[in-house]
Amino acid sequence: METKKTALLVVDVQLGIFNNKIKVFNEEVVLNNICLLLDFARNNDMEVFIIQHHNKGNFAINSEGWKLHPKINPLENETLINKTHGSAFEETNLKDLLDHKHVKRVIITGFVTHGCFKATAISAINCGYEVIIAEDAHSSYAKDAKNLILAWNNHLKNLGCFVKKTVDIIN
Repeated sequence: METKKTALLVVDVQLGIFNNKIKVFNEEVVLNNICLLLDFARNNDMEVFIIQHHNKGNFAINSEGWKLHPKINPLENETLINKTHGSAFEETNLKDLLDHKHVKRVIITGFVTHGCFKATAISAINCGYEVIIAEDAHSSYAKDAKNLILAWNNHLKNLGCFVKKTVDIIN
């Protein structure tokens, strides 16, 4: 049986996400799980793609909000993708890079659940990748974030994603 090449997509773990009136739901748990997935990917020679959103507002390039969270420290061999749309695939070279590296499966983590995270997951499905969602490694700063996250985990599962806890992905 052929082993599918896997990549980790870390979506929008930027300071601007954490500077809102409503705090990120389960912030520390989610950040720790993202770090566990990064360590897992790095220790298993997986491709890692760090994705950053930019716009003219809170995520202007080189602004404080645009910068990566200090827990996300890209290594020299990891690919940075800058995007201006919700999906990391829209108007970027992400699909070309994944295909060039023969990636067939992606693990997706990051922010925000009902925005760029879900848009990237749906695009990955539409591009034909096997998609694994780290159900406890994405979040939102919405008032009803807990239910929103559960609903999107279920919706993405119904679309064909494998929805797993971080501990089940890394073990």
